[in-house]
Amino acid sequence: MRGRCVWIVAAGVVALWPGPLVSVAAQTPAPPQAESTASAGGASPAAALPRVQFGLQYRGRVEGTRGLGIIAGRDDEYYLNRVRLDVTMHAARWLRVVAQAQDAKVAAYSGGPAPGALSNRLDLRQGYIEAGHAGVLVRAGRQELSFGEQRLIGGFDWGNTARSFDALRVSYQRPGVRADAFAASVVVVDPERLDRRRRDERLWGAYVSFDRVLPGGVLEPYVFVKQADRAVSESGVAGRGDVTTGGLRATGTLPGGFDYSGDIAWQRGSLATDAVSAVAMHTRLGWRPSGWALRPRFVIEGNHASGDERPGDGRRGTFDQLYPTNHAKYGIADAIGWRNMRSLTAGVELTPARRVRVNADAHRLHLATRADGLYLAGGARRLHHPDARSTHVGTELDLQVTVAASARLAVMAGVARLAAGAYLAEVARDGVLWTPHVMWTVKF
Repeated sequence: MRGRCVWIVAAGVVALWPGPLVSVAAQTPAPPQAESTASAGGASPAAALPRVQFGLQYRGRVEGTRGLGIIAGRDDEYYLNRVRLDVTMHAARWLRVVAQAQDAKVAAYSGGPAPGALSNRLDLRQGYIEAGHAGVLVRAGRQELSFGEQRLIGGFDWGNTARSFDALRVSYQRPGVRADAFAASVVVVDPERLDRRRRDERLWGAYVSFDRVLPGGVLEPYVFVKQADRAVSESGVAGRGDVTTGGLRATGTLPGGFDYSGDIAWQRGSLATDAVSAVAMHTRLGWRPSGWALRPRFVIEGNHASGDERPGDGRRGTFDQLYPTNHAKYGIADAIGWRNMRSLTAGVELTPARRVRVNADAHRLHLATRADGLYLAGGARRLHHPDARSTHVGTELDLQVTVAASARLAVMAGVARLAAGAYLAEVARDGVLWTPHVMWTVKF
């Protein structure tokens, strides 16, 4: 196994060798960002650029899991790689067309056919038309959607195939406020054919940002409505699903080098004949003292998402995390999602050099209620043991180093160690889960 990983890393280094590509990189612009927009005044900031731009990105990652098969499924090490080609055409000062093709593959994966989250042949990941004038921007087509810290809606770029939506999005911006409204369906990755939107599930939403309400901060109220044509009640009755998520997020800085963020979301609605009532919260406080070596930033964070305390009573209490970017939000092992959980995190970020960042974090993970189960970062319930005597899932220690080697090359390496808590020991066995990774991204 060790030898295979060495060959995988060697192949990635060879693929990234910049020699024959330097001249190309010097002539091509960076890929367009999914959240970049025309300016509030109506003229695209890209108007002065060439009418057609091309961008190319390559990303490779070696990752593995070892131990605690009840979480990881199996011991394995494999190599993920993806290539993205971006084409942007500026048809007018107020109009542009964007397309992004993506090819994502996995090598040395030993768990049978690779799931869609790891592998998808060449496909259209984004393709939209964007028009802007007088502070109003309209974007229609396949695109990324991400809001806030992406705890509810995000592009999940950590995933090898990532996430996009077929959507219509309208944005309005003026000094002090930005408002977004959208109607969307998530795109389902299908390695066997062209990706298509999920026709039986729809998402509607509005997200507003006020940056002149809080001193040194931003206040963001939002509402999302998720509708599903097919839902099943706890008693097995089929029907429709209609759940509304309303919330408020705040983030900003305070005197003395402190910063903060907080998010609270409520859910109400129905799944077939069941009523839905759930809540989730996130709070974080950071502190960066001035004048210290390595420029440390200390962080303490708490998270909570409700679970179903009385399964079978016709009321759903499990919070739906919608379409998040959950990686590293509750530990880089991704052993738990924002559903039926409580977590407490303490960490430090160091900057030993201008282009180097080191993060070390400790997470204590619990279930919100034993009656519900353990949901992984992707949202699926992995374990259900209502007779368990403890809610303690485990304690995770994370270490991650990020190096921005140049404007075109970034390298990241990290490892997570999750020690099983009493809940996992009761359900399966005591043990430790290791999840190392090394990732590099090159942009041309």
